[in-house]
Amino acid sequence: MKNTAKLLFLVLTVLYLHTACTKEPCEEDIPVIEYNRFERIMPDTFLLVYDFTDCEGNIGLESSDDDPPFDRDSEYFFNFWVDLYFMENGEWQLYDFGDGPGLNDRIRRIFDDGRSRPVEGEIEKFIDASAFDPDLDTIKFRAVLVDRALNKSFPADSDPIVLSRK
Repeated sequence: MKNTAKLLFLVLTVLYLHTACTKEPCEEDIPVIEYNRFERIMPDTFLLVYDFTDCEGNIGLESSDDDPPFDRDSEYFFNFWVDLYFMENGEWQLYDFGDGPGLNDRIRRIFDDGRSRPVEGEIEKFIDASAFDPDLDTIKFRAVLVDRALNKSFPADSDPIVLSRK
């Protein structure tokens, strides 16, 4: 009887440890991003950080990825879309960067062996302070990550950020 109790205890312990240490299966096609932080790292440079997860691992583009739909004239040339909003009269307004790319960026490939596997990490976006109007005092960011299958994450907003004058 003692041996049966010990064996049962051992089996239950192994099952518990296996379930406690096993990650949830990753089955979503859509990448997931979440705001992490925004900080001034030098007087004229900010760092914007988002966390991401992608079940298929098909994040990123190389400079050679320039055929449609990733050509320069396509909305998918950039795969990390970042909008800047500023507070004006108590309402958020989209900042107009004109004809340029604004804060959008092209994230490099993480895996290039063609295998599908989950990946997670951080996207670090360095922003020069001259990229937007220095008179803005309260801003926020909204970002979307697009994978190579053109799946778009849900938009992820930063917290409101009060900019301090240098």
